Amino acid sequence: MRPWRALLGAAAAVVLLVWIDAQVKRAPIPGYCPQSTTWVAAAEDFGRFYQGLEQCDAAKALSDHVPRDLFDYQLAVRKATGIRPTPLRWRVWMGNAFLAGVAPEGVGFCTRPGLLLRAADALRRRFVRPVHGGRVFTLGRLFYGWRNGFLIVSPSHRYVTASLEADVPEVAASRARDELRVHALRDRRAVVRIRAADGLPVSGWVAGAVTKRNAPLSLPDAWPEAPLISVSASRWADLARLPLWIHSAAAPGHVWPPWLEGVVETASEQWRVDRLPEDWDAGVRECSLAVMDVDTEEVTPVPEVAVVLRADGSAHGPHPLEPLAPEGQTIPYEWNGQPGLLAPWLGEKLTVCLGSYDRDWLATSQEPVMNDLIGALRPADPVEADVVVRVNWQELAATAGVLVRKAADFELIPRMNAQDAQKRLIPFLRAASELGSARLEGRCRGDRIAFRGFLARPRPGPEE
Repeated sequence: MRPWRALLGAAAAVVLLVWIDAQVKRAPIPGYCPQSTTWVAAAEDFGRFYQGLEQCDAAKALSDHVPRDLFDYQLAVRKATGIRPTPLRWRVWMGNAFLAGVAPEGVGFCTRPGLLLRAADALRRRFVRPVHGGRVFTLGRLFYGWRNGFLIVSPSHRYVTASLEADVPEVAASRARDELRVHALRDRRAVVRIRAADGLPVSGWVAGAVTKRNAPLSLPDAWPEAPLISVSASRWADLARLPLWIHSAAAPGHVWPPWLEGVVETASEQWRVDRLPEDWDAGVRECSLAVMDVDTEEVTPVPEVAVVLRADGSAHGPHPLEPLAPEGQTIPYEWNGQPGLLAPWLGEKLTVCLGSYDRDWLATSQEPVMNDLIGALRPADPVEADVVVRVNWQELAATAGVLVRKAADFELIPRMNAQDAQKRLIPFLRAASELGSARLEGRCRGDRIAFRGFLARPRPGPEE
């Protein structure tokens, strides 16, 4: 009986160690990061998210189109830490909880490891002296430190030091084990929840408000061909706010690039918004703004933009945007038997066109765009939302590919020639073209816009 007792004792010890390991890995808080952190990503079970991400259709597009040597993140982690990560290895060594941050001090992450990593580090620290105040250690090019059972790792010692002193960040509670929560913590606050599943389901909220609707939107999918990007809402003011929100959340405290500020300043001087009466869009029921394409024939790429303003009834009378056109510089024109105006701005590539058809007022940045659009909008399924965003990854990736090749030809990409760009960047764009479309729909909830949808919804098959 003694061998059985030894075997049972060993099994009981293993079960006890597994139980203790699980208790040690339990995270009562999300983790730590510097007080000045602007972006945080957190997961309840990073191993589960990691595993789901590897198995979803977006990852398949990457594996099919991107050479292994360009997208071997596991090899990069192994070179930095000595451990080649897999979902199982991550759980065993790092635990479940995960929190990563972006701060002025740098970037880094925080986990709650189990017994194995704690024992290995305790043994290692017998031979390695701490640096920077006695609480920070080095591992290759990485710095790390411990706080209340959490491990903080970063290429920046300032990030680790700041995390050891900072308060616990405010992070939204998890709703699923395969979910990653991304938070914008400064200026315009936002929370984005990404599920590691086919289509990359996404939900969340962003601080702000748009006009609430009592009826569905009819314009989001009414374009004759799917634009590169489109945004639909009730009022023009709703659309105009979105770029400001995105910029303030993505780059808090930063200014617009100088070239973009120059374009906005030039447009403001030529097309003065204050010429519009306060109720200029009173007859507009909904509107949609789209980037239809990018004209790449010349050295400088020019976006081809279209706006549709859908009226309550028939779109008759003067165009609501006509007061913006510079006086004495408009040219009468006609599309599909419908009268309109041309307002030259910066040559043929930027000539604002104003027209109408049925119940829609239309405005485009080029005459060919108006010619293709007027009378071509189609009936589409209504969308129950206050704001809708659509992104066509296939066309956007194709356009980006042309721009990347041109930029490489003109040596505009640092430390990369045309051959390098073809080898290192174009494969990622080919993979992006297989992601289908991003489809986001938002509802106004007080001072927030709650949204849900997909970041990479596959294109319908031939039988769908």
